[in-house]
Amino acid sequence: PAQIAPAVGGTYADPAFNSGGAHAEVIRRLTDVILDNQNYSTNSWWSAGNTYVATRIDNVSHVRHATTGATVLLLPVTMQRIHFSPVDDDLFYYLSGSQMRQRVISSGADTLVRDFGGGVLGTLGESNDWISRDGRYMVVYYDAGVRVYDRQTNTIFSGVINITIGTGWIGITPDASYVVIADAAVGGGNGLGTPRRSYAITTGTSTLSTTGTMFWDLCGDHGDLVTATTGTSYMVTFACNSYPGLWRVNL
Repeated sequence: PAQIAPAVGGTYADPAFNSGGAHAEVIRRLTDVILDNQNYSTNSWWSAGNTYVATRIDNVSHVRHATTGATVLLLPVTMQRIHFSPVDDDLFYYLSGSQMRQRVISSGADTLVRDFGGGVLGTLGESNDWISRDGRYMVVYYDAGVRVYDRQTNTIFSGVINITIGTGWIGITPDASYVVIADAAVGGGNGLGTPRRSYAITTGTSTLSTTGTMFWDLCGDHGDLVTATTGTSYMVTFACNSYPGLWRVNL
């Protein structure tokens, strides 16, 4: 049956995935306006405790309270240039020129994380996380090079993946074992979809491999990076041009 939209602030049970009880899937309406061209939503636009979410309305990017829908603050940059901390519900990082900065939501305190100098820090395609799950390792892209930055030691890893990204994306696995790039610029594949390559990260030696492994190209670039409890990292994705179904691909 057709679902009647609730009023702003109202909720309804997800008609497909609601299992009831403690696992009830509840959808809450946060606004009464259409969000600008926001067909995608990533983990990076949600705070660690799901208290806040980034949205864009009338070409203005906001942080909203995820329960009330109230605007908490206006973002200093477009939402494509932010990433909430995966460990601190009150903090987000953002890219401004050659600088990475952080802002505390409750106090508004804004501080420099690092100025990378040289070129402007580029966006990473806004499809996958660019910070590891512990908040320590970050992927940065400037001067047409992909690098790994250790937030804890303020160190840039050796190894630069020199590439000009087109319409694809760059991400890091939750356990910081790989940088993954999905874009035609990485080359290879059989022409059935967007090639995806993984580049090994060795945190013990602060090294990023510049030799990638082409592990998938059987669809577009949609998918997500996960690390299982076994310690193995995968991409969950599709083979839409060849086979139906959802696939777990070892990187």
